[in-house]
Amino acid sequence: IRPGQTTDAVAAMLAKSSKSELLVYFTDVDGVYTADPKTHPKAKKFDILTATQLVNLVAKVKTKPGVTVIVEPMAAKIIQRYRIRTLVLGKREIKRLPQIIKGGSHSGTTIISE
Repeated sequence: IRPGQTTDAVAAMLAKSSKSELLVYFTDVDGVYTADPKTHPKAKKFDILTATQLVNLVAKVKTKPGVTVIVEPMAAKIIQRYRIRTLVLGKREIKRLPQIIKGGSHSGTTIISE
């Protein structure tokens, strides 16, 4: 990892280089929201989001040390550029991952390419 690279970006690059069909991020919230649901109780969750919508959403967040975003901007751009189907799931879904990968339902957000 080089300075400025995050684990999100490294995971997206790995998915791209390995030609993975799916990238899964587990987080402490259950998907992608319009704002941080921990600090904005009225934030709305997206069930499905295009990669471009994700890029636009995370671009609005002012990045600085200590600020977290659900998927950091570089990773979002990699997901968009290489059309990587992505799931953003809450950590409670970890045990269900085998079923989710096989097409089972989940409570997170699916990122699709346009």
